[in-house]
Amino acid sequence: MDQNSTADDKQKSLLDFLVSRKLISTETATEILTEVETSGKSVNDIISEKNLINIEDFTRTKAEFFHFTYIDLSDRQIDEQTLNLVPMSIAEHYKLIAFEKIDNHIHVGLVDSNNFKAIEAMDFLAQKHKLKVDYFLISNLS
Repeated sequence: MDQNSTADDKQKSLLDFLVSRKLISTETATEILTEVETSGKSVNDIISEKNLINIEDFTRTKAEFFHFTYIDLSDRQIDEQTLNLVPMSIAEHYKLIAFEKIDNHIHVGLVDSNNFKAIEAMDFLAQKHKLKVDYFLISNLS
């Protein structure tokens, strides 16, 4: 099975999961899948662009689907020292944020759970500082 086929299967599975959680209808899922195939956009992009699901509900459901812990950072104060553990250029490029440090563990929020380059970059940075990373899924509004 090629990589595109696997990605397509994952997107269809995510849509099925959203239908099972009653966040979208079967008809809407079919429309999204058709648009994914014709436009090359992702399920994420289409749902976000069309505002089909509340962003926090969508992120919470994706976290469950991808086996991540969801966290809403919108009302959380993050101390500057923790925030600065990840250089701004890396945080912006990979859409991630360090939001808490407990002993030698750093908690990092990711916007995209499938961005393995972001995880790889963060793991490298953490190793350099002798930290262990715990990942959480966040919305891009956090």
